[in-house]
Amino acid sequence: MISTFAQWKLFLSDKLKQSAITRIMYFQAGIRKRQSKTHRQSVGFSLLPACIDKSAAKEIILMTEMFRKITLILCFPTALMAYPVRPVSIRSSDEFTHFIGRLLLVILLISISFTQPLVAQERQIVASGSFGAIATGHPRATAAALSILERGGNAVDAAVAAAFVLGVVDLSNSGPGGEGFALVRLPGGKIESWNGTIRRPRSGLIGSSSIGLPTEVALLLSLHERHGNRCLTELLSPAIKLAREGFQVTGYLETVLAKGIFRFRDPEAIALFAPGGRPVRAGEKFIQPALADTLASIAADHGASFYNGELAGRISRDIKARGSAYTSDDLAAYRPGCEFPVTLDIGPWRLVGVPPPSCSVVVMGMVRQLLASSWNPNTTEGLAEWLDIARRYLRLKRIELPKCIRNPRRFFVAASLSGPQTKIGRDLESDPDPDEMGGQSSPSTVPDDLNPSNEPLQENTTHLVVWDKNGMIVSMTLTLGLHFGAAEFSPLGFFYSNQMRHYTNFSSRYPRDYPIDAGPISSKAPLLVLRNGKPFLAIGGAGNNRIITNTAAVTSAVLSGNQSLAEAVNAPRAFPEAKNTTVIEWRPELRKTLAALKMAGLLTGGTRNKPELTGRKVDVKPAGDDYFGLVSAVCANNNDNSASSTVTSEAGLIAVGDYRRDGSSAAVFRDPAEHRDSRFEIPAWQKNNFNESSTQEVPHVAP
Repeated sequence: MISTFAQWKLFLSDKLKQSAITRIMYFQAGIRKRQSKTHRQSVGFSLLPACIDKSAAKEIILMTEMFRKITLILCFPTALMAYPVRPVSIRSSDEFTHFIGRLLLVILLISISFTQPLVAQERQIVASGSFGAIATGHPRATAAALSILERGGNAVDAAVAAAFVLGVVDLSNSGPGGEGFALVRLPGGKIESWNGTIRRPRSGLIGSSSIGLPTEVALLLSLHERHGNRCLTELLSPAIKLAREGFQVTGYLETVLAKGIFRFRDPEAIALFAPGGRPVRAGEKFIQPALADTLASIAADHGASFYNGELAGRISRDIKARGSAYTSDDLAAYRPGCEFPVTLDIGPWRLVGVPPPSCSVVVMGMVRQLLASSWNPNTTEGLAEWLDIARRYLRLKRIELPKCIRNPRRFFVAASLSGPQTKIGRDLESDPDPDEMGGQSSPSTVPDDLNPSNEPLQENTTHLVVWDKNGMIVSMTLTLGLHFGAAEFSPLGFFYSNQMRHYTNFSSRYPRDYPIDAGPISSKAPLLVLRNGKPFLAIGGAGNNRIITNTAAVTSAVLSGNQSLAEAVNAPRAFPEAKNTTVIEWRPELRKTLAALKMAGLLTGGTRNKPELTGRKVDVKPAGDDYFGLVSAVCANNNDNSASSTVTSEAGLIAVGDYRRDGSSAAVFRDPAEHRDSRFEIPAWQKNNFNESSTQEVPHVAP
């Protein structure tokens, strides 16, 4: 995003003498009136130059309350001191007009700079609006997406901007070294499924490293090239600015960094994240100059250098030195796949997901089971039922999903034939949990000397949803695998993913005929829900297998009418960690819940550290613990059953960000088409300064 100062500079250079001064003076005059705060804000919005984007306008309105008196005290007395000889009329003196205009401009810009950190850190959990909505894993990413929507960008533009920002501010969960999946619904109703996961090295070798091929950038650039309508430099500007100028570390990032820094081996990473000999703390500014340069290069040549040029060479040499079998040919040849989505009809609902190796079909099958059993999330008895269903579907994911890579609907058949008396059911019961597999240590457990608590490291991701006023929707999950991925820090300023580890039987039971060119089975599960053909819900999550259970629970609770979207996202969670372990999130009725689990036979013995294999143990974690992941969702707030894809002011949208981690939401409550005639645009010469021909075609698009 072009800076506020640059926007003012470009605007005033053209209309300094009349239009700009008139608007600014009117703006100040409107603020000077002794009216209510609400009226002053409405006056400010209507008179502010339309070239200033709304986020900047909101900053100006907020700062005016604090600096109104300073403006009045400094502006006119200073002007009179500068011209003491004779009184001057504002309309008759160009010199005085220039002076007042410049003085007001300086005061406004200083005020914006003072208030910007506060506004940028504002976090909203639930938001509603009629012209678009966003839910992401960080307030900065949400703000970037909101700004793009309010300037006329579509959902893909906003999602791309938010994703690149997440790679800067939520860098333990995603970034240029990661991968992802996405669902894109176009305004006409067509839905595309995008597979941006890794592939095996073209050489057929595996190597000694878990580093996965960096594919996230290719996914984002392909989405933008196919469906975006804003300049790529505009979309990457927020991420570049945050990386170069810094952002305030959140409590969540402080926590995951304190736990994850034990795995860092690169001196450059340790120096960056622990300046002065300790990890950065919440509230401190964190700057990433190398990442800023990398993002600027991507913006300048549309990723050509990242996959085919100088940056690609640096990446390939670096990962080869770390034991990876990937080469520069793998980077140059990579293209994300655009495929037919998989669907499942349940009454008036149609669930739409990404085919395997994504786990969307697992979520869809679990939702069907929960709705068929009339599951009620508001009862303690419902918790026991849900845990039983969740445990069964997680085992189906491990055993049956790899067999469905060529025919996704086969999974629904396997789920319906997984009763205790069937072969599939017996396989589910006999399959050992990964932590019970004799002689095979967990790849997610690092040596004791690098992990003092010796606790298994949980896989984590991030998810974002953007829904614009025309019904274009993006539901996208991005990941590095573990927090900070492989903990291998690229000289380009980002962490590599550890996704190659998913090609092992520890992750899934792969058949011998598993396609050589398919990505590994992944828990990522973007989901769209249609009601009578009209988009109703876009949702996804973060947190390894908690993605599946959380997304299914929230979706089922909303579709059944038992909970609103906000209630479902923020409700206490639980997870069947293993055959004899259940992890639940603290809740006010904790004692009642534990009693219900005991009645259901889920709590019959054992301790937290030494569970009895004939009994069950329950591990209670704090509310909001990182273990329970994150859910981002946007829901249509209407009862209209028409098939129109356009969101009207009568319909509206509700966005919900998870209170866990740094989840946040925002909504557009004003039509972006208003005042488009004077909206700021990037000059044509700046657009043409980049090599448009370097972008690559997506090889396959579903008709």
